[in-house]
Amino acid sequence: MKTQVNTLNSLPDEVLLNICEFLNQIDVLPFILINRKCKDVGMKKLYRCIYCNNGEPIVISSKFYSDFYCSFTIMNNIETWSKIGKNLELTESVTFFTDGHDPLVQWIKGYNPSVRIIAEKAPLSDSHEELNKCKELYIFRDIVDVPVHNHSIKKLVFDFSYKRYVNLKIVPHLLNLESLEIRHGNSIVFDQFRDNGLSNLKIRKLSLELGFRYRDTLEKEMTDTFQVNQITSLELKFNFFDKKTYLYESELTKLAPQLTNIRHFSIIVQKFPIDKVIEKFNPNTLESLYIVLDPCTRSYVIPQFHDILQSQEDSITRFYFNTSSFESALRHSGLQEFERIYDATQINTPRSQHNNIDDTNKFFERSHDQIIRDLLEEGSCFINMKHIVLYEKHFLIKRKELADIEVEALN
Repeated sequence: MKTQVNTLNSLPDEVLLNICEFLNQIDVLPFILINRKCKDVGMKKLYRCIYCNNGEPIVISSKFYSDFYCSFTIMNNIETWSKIGKNLELTESVTFFTDGHDPLVQWIKGYNPSVRIIAEKAPLSDSHEELNKCKELYIFRDIVDVPVHNHSIKKLVFDFSYKRYVNLKIVPHLLNLESLEIRHGNSIVFDQFRDNGLSNLKIRKLSLELGFRYRDTLEKEMTDTFQVNQITSLELKFNFFDKKTYLYESELTKLAPQLTNIRHFSIIVQKFPIDKVIEKFNPNTLESLYIVLDPCTRSYVIPQFHDILQSQEDSITRFYFNTSSFESALRHSGLQEFERIYDATQINTPRSQHNNIDDTNKFFERSHDQIIRDLLEEGSCFINMKHIVLYEKHFLIKRKELADIEVEALN
């Protein structure tokens, strides 16, 4: 009796496709070359979800496996579309960074009319039929009513840069809403959300960009408007520069202990004692921490990395730090920067961080690699740290043993 030998050819296509979900586009290429069956499955993976990058160039890395890199085939050059042709028959969705590419969209639809076109910066649908299908909704002016008891929309984006008041009566109908992003918000926005029943929804991912009309009552407005103990991801961006530092610190130190389920935290702010706020979170709860501090004055001393992270030593896996915010309309900021790597060839040395110019020079004499190794203390601290981004440069942290640390640059 012959012993049955299990090979790749014996596996169902669905299993092979599930395996491919853990590969980035560089890994899929050699997989396609194995045999005919792997080629058919690999081509489906390669062309199913395409990211057409019309923003800042993204590094296509063979060593990085974020959700973004495993979910999309990234195309930085729009001209390469001419080489795809009939393979678009395998495509389910094409995602652009922004909209406004009608000729290319028409060309894509000409090959495959069923392809779903998505714009990250404007996921807007205009009809009831589309609203019943889409998972994200972008609102900057009043729109058509969402059908009652909508179950499809998971993420809602409100942009108040165009209009201070937006019709929010749709909010209570979004029964499965999990993620909310507010751009150019102010205290009036909180009042509107409270009046429209947002507090009844369990928002888990919250992103707030607050402008100069914001009242200095963040803790109260957050706890009155949201179920803060349900929030797992919080992104804060403060766009005003005339507030006193103690106002930030006071409000956030009161809010932090109430975020009992927080796992991912991002903050973009002017000079700020960030270490005093991070220590108010429950110990060893944060997995991702993204910090952009604009010192503005040479008299501001940025805390040491270890002082910022010490209360999260056992839980932190991803850490981002910069001293200037990139106000680019062609890229994301906040936690999404962990997911994608931008070209670092134009990155400049960060500005001075310390009062004393000699201290500043000594700080920058150290390489990024050495800064990271000093933080990890050769294996005794931050044993779960996997990914560090310093001044836009990405580094993977690998440990063969506790004290055997490999720091690998990705850009």
